Amino acid sequence: MWGEGVLRDDRTWKVAVPESRNFVEGRTSSYQRVLHQLRGLHQRLKDLGPAPAKPGVTISPDILGSFDSTLSELEREVVSMWASVLDTPFVDLATRTAAHFFTERSVRRFSERVLDELIRELEAGSGALLLFRTPGTDAEVVAARNDRSESIEHDPRVSRTIIREIVQGLDSVLVEDAQVDALLANEESAQQLKLRSVLAIPLRFKTYLAGAIYLENQHARGAFGEWDRELLLAIGRLIAIFLNATLRLDEEIEARKRLYRELKGKTYFDGLVGSSPRMMEVIERIEQVGPTLATVLIEGESGTGKELVARAIHRASDRAGKPLVVVNCAALPEDLLEAELFGTEPGAFTGAVSRMGRCEMADGGTLFLDEIGELSKKLQVKLLRFLQEHSFERLGGKKTIEVDVRVVAAANRDLRELVKKGEFREELYYRLWVYPIELPALRERMEDVASLVDHFVRVFALQIGKAPIVIEPEVYDGLGSYAWPGNIRQLENVAQRLVVENRGRPVTLDDLPEEVSGGRRRILKIAKDPFRRLMAEVPKDYNQLKRRRNELQEVAAVYAQELEDRFVDSILERTDGNISRAAKDFGMHRTLIHKNLRSRKDRDPETEARPTTDDEDV
Repeated sequence: MWGEGVLRDDRTWKVAVPESRNFVEGRTSSYQRVLHQLRGLHQRLKDLGPAPAKPGVTISPDILGSFDSTLSELEREVVSMWASVLDTPFVDLATRTAAHFFTERSVRRFSERVLDELIRELEAGSGALLLFRTPGTDAEVVAARNDRSESIEHDPRVSRTIIREIVQGLDSVLVEDAQVDALLANEESAQQLKLRSVLAIPLRFKTYLAGAIYLENQHARGAFGEWDRELLLAIGRLIAIFLNATLRLDEEIEARKRLYRELKGKTYFDGLVGSSPRMMEVIERIEQVGPTLATVLIEGESGTGKELVARAIHRASDRAGKPLVVVNCAALPEDLLEAELFGTEPGAFTGAVSRMGRCEMADGGTLFLDEIGELSKKLQVKLLRFLQEHSFERLGGKKTIEVDVRVVAAANRDLRELVKKGEFREELYYRLWVYPIELPALRERMEDVASLVDHFVRVFALQIGKAPIVIEPEVYDGLGSYAWPGNIRQLENVAQRLVVENRGRPVTLDDLPEEVSGGRRRILKIAKDPFRRLMAEVPKDYNQLKRRRNELQEVAAVYAQELEDRFVDSILERTDGNISRAAKDFGMHRTLIHKNLRSRKDRDPETEARPTTDDEDV
């Protein structure tokens, strides 16, 4: 079976395609399964509509559109496979590219992983992925990698002459030897870079030139052929689709960060730290409800910062100059709490005096009722009347007092469940549930842990007059791997402990409490032992098994080589450097000893050679 195609210079070419259609269909099935899974994910997102995917998280319509476009383009690629030249490297590359799209969260990381795949598959020496951020601008190198999967941070090897050819409309550039190529031989940049083989293609999304992929091999002429060109063009279409979706997602994230910076500039958000999507949603909701008179219900686990949110709502309102009065409904028994809320008059109970309650103190301002789920049934009735009429009578009094109070309530228990159990009045629940704000647990916003601990450490060090402390990166990793059942309050306590116990040296993982760092210490212990790291988990599929097996063999080879080096050193030490005696006494052939010493010199030319002799008569 033969397929035909037309090159840029209009020459016809032919290339063999595997005879067995079943074989190709089998290789394609994994790609189609990826599409099926993507389509299912997209449908689930669509079903969510404008409602939150879960409390506090919204799905942008732009992102849905991006996924839709990505899926449609991918589907067209699968449908057109039979009409194009198909080989298993394309299927493998396409599947791995799709996997990177879903596992890497940034354009740079996705680009680096894709370049590693292309350099490995096409045996290039280095490569770069460039993007045109806006039409008419110079290409920006987003990622540059070498054949050791390392980033090239400074002066990536890219010929701007070749990129100009791409911009001017060429569908690809294939250079066998830049030193004698008509286009590049007289180009100063090509000579300075000492270019040899180069392969470059455009990345187009529909009609828009999004960027380019640039591969080169500095050491060999003719390193890339027509098949490499066609493979790169085919995979480039998929990469362009994925990049478009990733860029759209990056724009959404950057918009959130800009909003966070704008909102953090407003003083009423002081104390609220974090830029995770869940926290950004909370900040946006505070911004929306703050200037209104709406009753707010803040829900979240203990220690998530409900009082901080209540204070931010108060400061964001036109009542900011009036008092914010806080009442903890779980701190007092029923009778005392009633007196605390509504005040007393003489005769209410023995020793009662005329005293203003918290509802009256909050007149013109905000009343914050914390842990409202702990209110007794009797007080729930009184509070419901207060919310409806904004009036009350003091305990033991007959005069009705009217107040202008905004109510913000908070609960660490699920009030809906309490309503179902008959422990909380349904009318009161709906009276409070005018504008709900759900605070995420710290384990649901782990990306904020580093900024939170830095904030707490800085604030507490300032309070007690200590110099700022330095925290090692491993500490952030340890803090980020703990579940934090006590949420932000627990993290704050750990941060204060670090400041108190610090003696001027950098904070390490060993300075963390055992219950916080224990898991991370075990992980690091495994990480330091490559065999334990590679054996820690069962491979997820056969490809991972093969990669893990190869890594184990590489690690074993390193250890085996080190063991051989130590053995040779030992036997030469015991024979005063006489290779022949060492071979005779310890059973290792003298040619193998020579080979070991030579290989050691090749591995590290600066290693000082051991003095040896090879006289069999000595």
